[in-house]
Amino acid sequence: MLREKITLDRKTFDVLSSGLRIEILKRLDERAKTVSELSREINFYKSAVHRHLSKLVESGLVERRDGSNKWVYYSLTKKGKKILHPQKTEIAILLSTSILSILGGLLSAYYYIRGKLVEIGGSAHTSGSQGEILVHEPIFLYICICFVAIGIFMMLAMLLRERRRRSLLLSAEEVSRDIYDEWLFSGEE
Repeated sequence: MLREKITLDRKTFDVLSSGLRIEILKRLDERAKTVSELSREINFYKSAVHRHLSKLVESGLVERRDGSNKWVYYSLTKKGKKILHPQKTEIAILLSTSILSILGGLLSAYYYIRGKLVEIGGSAHTSGSQGEILVHEPIFLYICICFVAIGIFMMLAMLLRERRRRSLLLSAEEVSRDIYDEWLFSGEE
């Protein structure tokens, strides 16, 4: 399977190590926003949000665009979107390939059912034929079965991967919540 690689250098890792910058990336995933909007949404000072946005721009995860009015908008770059949603491209490729495979199988089934007419009877010495017969080519049936099976297998694989990814995300969130709670309440003893 073809996968587009996302190159993460040291600077990008440093940028992604901040929880606030991750939250900014998630908020920018919704739409382009100004520093004021982000500051209000995440309840942080504008100067701090601007400083973090500058680091995100330097790393190539966010781009700065001047609006038609006096405001400056920040939005995710392709690199930023790929970091937030690496699975979207893979799912689209798997889904389209499996659909094409099933369509190829259905086309092969059509050719098998349609068959071809072959003249029977008659010889070189007689002038007329004695009839026609419908012959089904078994190769089309085999191709149909293979394509449909491949398409169904790919769809099931895609669904299982997505289900596994979601369960891993949920368990990772639970672990991070547990670690945060442990850290938060460790100072109370």
